Amino acid sequence: MASQEQILGLVSDYLDRHGLTDVAGKLKKAADKKKLSIADADGKLEDLVKKRARSDSESSSSSSDSDSSSDSDSDSSSEEEKDKKVVKKQKTEASDDSSKTASQASDSRETSIPAGEDDLLPGQRKHFSRIDRSKISFEAAPLTDNTYKGAAGTWGEIANEKLSLVRGKDFTKGKNKMKRGSYRGGSITLASGSYKFQD
Repeated sequence: MASQEQILGLVSDYLDRHGLTDVAGKLKKAADKKKLSIADADGKLEDLVKKRARSDSESSSSSSDSDSSSDSDSDSSSEEEKDKKVVKKQKTEASDDSSKTASQASDSRETSIPAGEDDLLPGQRKHFSRIDRSKISFEAAPLTDNTYKGAAGTWGEIANEKLSLVRGKDFTKGKNKMKRGSYRGGSITLASGSYKFQD
């Protein structure tokens, strides 16, 4: 959990980035003078934002003519509501930033796809494997399928179809036969079939 100093620092940095440098400076000074708690800083921040809003509204009202005092009262109340909304948004955005880093780490664990177990038919036995498939998980769905898929009609795809059925010495013999007779080269593409893993 973040300390109070770190949270106050984050809030003041956020205010600096969004053009409220005077409010951020006053908050930093108040935090330096007294060791403010988060609740005190929250109250202080609301006061500073209200003061700034009032000074902004006074400067805008002095430049524009207002006919009735009821209009200015409703304007100031609506501005106070806006200020409260701004403060709430700032609080939620500051908490969102800290929660994003924690959620990114948990998202990578949640999105892992477990390797499926092969279903055994009746009368079929389970073959020996050094790999325990229950402990294997994949980062993304494309990684679960390891089949070759080339461009349709290319030499590599045809060779894969024919040679995937052949094992042992016959594989080498069949491969060399295919290279002698029907190899015409494949189409050259700049497409990349690689996958970038998340760290």
